[in-house]
Amino acid sequence: MDNITIAKVCHEANRGLQIANKEEPSPPWDDAPKWQRDSAVEGVEKALAGESPVQLHESWCAFKRADGWVYGPVKDEHAKTHPCLVPYDELPDAQKAKDYVFAAIVGVLNGARAGSAEKAVGHLLPTVGRIVHYHPSNSTEPIAGIVNSLTEVSPECVHLTLFLPDGTTKLAKYVHLTDVGATHCWSWPAR
Repeated sequence: MDNITIAKVCHEANRGLQIANKEEPSPPWDDAPKWQRDSAVEGVEKALAGESPVQLHESWCAFKRADGWVYGPVKDEHAKTHPCLVPYDELPDAQKAKDYVFAAIVGVLNGARAGSAEKAVGHLLPTVGRIVHYHPSNSTEPIAGIVNSLTEVSPECVHLTLFLPDGTTKLAKYVHLTDVGATHCWSWPAR
């Protein structure tokens, strides 16, 4: 599956969220203006490069502003105004959800494209209570951990309760998802 196909799936999911939120939906992919399709493809490329939903929103804002769009209380293609051209923290939750859904779709479809269900699952966002591997700086062996809270940093940055080999527990704060081999990071256990 190529990036354009992934962008199309993301675009259609966004349309579904717009309809669910009682917003005026974007046109279907085949009827969408070129700038809108280009924006979705760029979003896929940035998500594949590791941008978080917050960073994806910032990139989307930069893309829109570079094309002459400005903040406006109503989305208007002709006036190039959009109510979401604000810092991420000022977005309503329903709008933030679109960035998380976009990133999740890209991660899952990229994993499927790689022919690996484990890779697809590996790109899912963590939730409280999930068991993960923690990779400390002083050991090559991972340590079992449980996600005990999510952070404001990014959807893949968590606080963990670690279960140390001596039977004690320890809190690890601001731990990021990364590839095995890095330190002070977490990864999904092999399935």
